Amino acid sequence: MPKVKKDTGTTVSGKDYLREIPDGAIERALNNNADLTPVLYLYGAEACGYSSPFNQVEDFAYVVHGCSEGNGKPQKIKGDNYVNDICKYCGKKLSSSYHQPRISTNEYKNSAMYSRSYSESLKLNDLVYISQKEGEEDTTLIRLVTSSVGYEKDRKKPGEYLIKTVSDVKSAIEVIPGISVKGYRVLKRSIKESSAFEAMNINTQTINSKWTRDFAYEDSFCFEDFLHKHKIFSERTGIRAALKCYPSDMNHINNDPFMLLHLCMISEYPVLEALVKIGYSKLYFDLVKSFYNAQSKIEILQTVKFYQQLFNVTSKGSMGLRIPTYIGEYLKGKGAPIHEYLLWCNIYELQPMSKEQFNKYIETIEYIPILSSRALSVMPNIIKYGYTIEQATKYIFKQFLFLQKKGEKNKDCMYLAKYMHDYLTMCEFLEITPNKFPPSLIQSHDEVAKLKKSSISIAAANKIKSIGQSTQALLDSFVDPDKLTKMEEKYFIKVPVTEADFIEEGNLQNNCVGNYHKRVSNGNCIVFFVRKKDEPGSSFITAEYDCHTERLGQCMFANNRVVEDEDLLNYCKVACSRIKTGILTAKIA
Repeated sequence: MPKVKKDTGTTVSGKDYLREIPDGAIERALNNNADLTPVLYLYGAEACGYSSPFNQVEDFAYVVHGCSEGNGKPQKIKGDNYVNDICKYCGKKLSSSYHQPRISTNEYKNSAMYSRSYSESLKLNDLVYISQKEGEEDTTLIRLVTSSVGYEKDRKKPGEYLIKTVSDVKSAIEVIPGISVKGYRVLKRSIKESSAFEAMNINTQTINSKWTRDFAYEDSFCFEDFLHKHKIFSERTGIRAALKCYPSDMNHINNDPFMLLHLCMISEYPVLEALVKIGYSKLYFDLVKSFYNAQSKIEILQTVKFYQQLFNVTSKGSMGLRIPTYIGEYLKGKGAPIHEYLLWCNIYELQPMSKEQFNKYIETIEYIPILSSRALSVMPNIIKYGYTIEQATKYIFKQFLFLQKKGEKNKDCMYLAKYMHDYLTMCEFLEITPNKFPPSLIQSHDEVAKLKKSSISIAAANKIKSIGQSTQALLDSFVDPDKLTKMEEKYFIKVPVTEADFIEEGNLQNNCVGNYHKRVSNGNCIVFFVRKKDEPGSSFITAEYDCHTERLGQCMFANNRVVEDEDLLNYCKVACSRIKTGILTAKIA
């Protein structure tokens, strides 16, 4: 199979501003939020949460507090009481609530600190930096930034240390509220278009955790302050409307990553922000939950594609769903789950319904048990066979009442809908015309099931015979009666062609080959028997060509004794090599 070239995205020009971060912007953003202020402990490994690998020679440690007033100058703090120390420059408490670089044990052991050197650099959490585009207040840029903070000895001032912050933009999304949300990957030499989900690296860890990445706002100290200052952004993106109808079972979700997910969602489904504003909150939050419930990043991206069938590519809310407004309003009014929206999309695609037809259908008495038993989910599969949804609903309800009168209380409309679909698919398989409305669905289903089983048995028997005869003919074609090898003078190969041949061999060999006719008919293997020429009626060796490994599989004497004789094994391997050639050249079928 040829390799599929990965889509690396389209290179765009004129977007260099995405990689540009104003001087000191990251530091200012960190200082606006105490939880993000980097604190690097220069001495005393215990301050980083690890047991010290060497003896401390002093009872204090150096700390660099990333405040602008201190300008990266180190301070001495008590090594055993650093929690209560105060930054002498900005007055902030150096508490353990400040962000501390997270490093694994291996990273720590490989670090300079472990070797008692003061030179150190640690990667911080990815930072989501939110700012306004310069000169365009209506455009919001959200950059995913990787940062590392380090320190080194000041060569000019012995005993002093310098702190360094190195930041690079990894990717970004550009938000023009009410118009578009576009994602980009920022590479060293180019900027390429990307989905917002990929650009913001939305995965099972980053989707709902404030601790796997940090959030900072250029001109705001928190999420709520940002929304308050940027009302156009919060209104036109639909984030404010979404927060107004936040369900109680999602209170555990952090606002910062939620806003990021919301923007990624409207980048894929632009009409979503309009739908939230006109009251489709249940639909919206069911979609949100499907992302939070995903088990992997791949599943998140698959979910994105799966729900594209539900939405039209438009920003007009009344035309946002791929169902008419009257069906959408009905589902919104009853607080229908998202799978019901998908179901009606499928039904409407197969059978368009006017508003009058739809209202008439949902008001019928038959609709209630169909809906409550979730039999409606099977309806698209039944409609494909030439029924209208009204016909299928009435027939299933009629059969339901028929079984209730007979006392079969355990069979609901969902059970009957599945039976009806199974009945129709079996008729299609057998190429027979079904009775669209049989008096007894259960009885008709069981009768067709017997025919299918018989048909499958006949088809399997024909396949075994065909494979056996073509394999036997192929192997015989390699044997020249005038030029027999030493092994061909003593032995010959017999290929079974009927189920009875397998059963007989199993009885003679006292093994399980009697059931292997099923494996042959399913294309898993080809079985052949090795016979002695002077005892043609007696079983000797049972051998198997494995169609998956394309080589000799089992090779047994009676009572499952493994064949170890090299000559006999090579004889069987040669046969398998010829069988493989026969399959590849379509001589065995």
